Amino acid sequence: MTGCLTKGSGANDYVVTDQKSGEKVPFGGPAELDKYVNQTVKLTGTMAAQGSDKVFKPQTINQVAASCEKAK
Repeated sequence: MTGCLTKGSGANDYVVTDQKSGEKVPFGGPAELDKYVNQTVKLTGTMAAQGSDKVFKPQTINQVAASCEKAK
């Protein structure tokens, strides 16, 4: 999944907004992800069901661009 990484509501909560679908996918991650906030990143990982919610479990992160493209 490639998209814009932003901070979530909690200390280790993040949200990635998918570049293609515009879907916002929240996930928990380590504080090291702070250095990628407000950047376009490529995340790889798995989607898991947690109750009725889908939860993204990231495994790798790579910077694609130093900023987020604003959706038109």
